[in-house]
Amino acid sequence: MSNRRGLSVFSIAILLGSACGIAQAASPSTWIGCTGGCPARIPDRNGATNSQVIVDILVPADVCSGGTLAGYAVYLDVLHSHVGDLRATLISPTAQNVEFLSPLADGGGACAGDDIGAKFRDGADVSFAACGSLIPAVSGVVKSSAQLSALGIGSPAGTWHISLQDESHGGDGQVKNAALIVNCNFSDDIFSSGFELN
Repeated sequence: MSNRRGLSVFSIAILLGSACGIAQAASPSTWIGCTGGCPARIPDRNGATNSQVIVDILVPADVCSGGTLAGYAVYLDVLHSHVGDLRATLISPTAQNVEFLSPLADGGGACAGDDIGAKFRDGADVSFAACGSLIPAVSGVVKSSAQLSALGIGSPAGTWHISLQDESHGGDGQVKNAALIVNCNFSDDIFSSGFELN
């Protein structure tokens, strides 16, 4: 896929690290599934009980080798009986964080639907508040609650974390899978020899 500046944009998916085995870089547009250690339970918030679970994602140094970092997206596959209760934050290796999924304003009642199977990214047309009655209640491509671009375009290498928290009493769940999607720009120079893809 080419953008207007003559660069090809590919997505490299990096999946769960310590919670689901060793993370690895994928070829362009390839997703690598969890190989073990999943799911991770998201405890119900019950008074002072800690309802947070943190999933690690190890991004190798060569993730955008030969290209430049263009940005991030996050994929979540979560089983939960009341997804409006959930808060999810992406934390970089330098401790910068972006809350990409915020609990809905009325304490979760606005979305009592079950489960999430969605990619969160900047600029998507659909918001989390538009959850549906089907299962999963949140699916497809969903607008990040805060701008993932705030994480900058420095080196993505290192251990990232996704923190998920249940913010209301009544219903728990589990993380089946999660991914940090690293978008890289690669030069079209490899096609300048006359070998072109149309």
